[in-house]
Amino acid sequence: MPFFFIVPLWLLAVIVGAVMVCIRAARHAGVYVLTMSTFATILSFVLSTAILFVGSRVAADPPGWFGLIVVAAYLAAIPIGGLTGAIAGFLITRKLLAHVPIM
Repeated sequence: MPFFFIVPLWLLAVIVGAVMVCIRAARHAGVYVLTMSTFATILSFVLSTAILFVGSRVAADPPGWFGLIVVAAYLAAIPIGGLTGAIAGFLITRKLLAHVPIM
């Protein structure tokens, strides 16, 4: 499944973000990298799992093509959840960094 690629990319983003937080000039950008990648990964996972959970329980006796629709919705939910999570992470981080001075 696609999460075999998403989790290693998220770990890479966390490592890059942690290194950026240690560099004074890139500290703000590092916080954005950490929070946006984490929110994107979590929301992508939650949304795609919800699609699979709800899709399997929507009909008592679904037709044969219904499985293809659930799989297509699952594959579409991964980038949609990732984009929504990244935007949410950006907005939350921007709001929090306005109140907390980072030296």
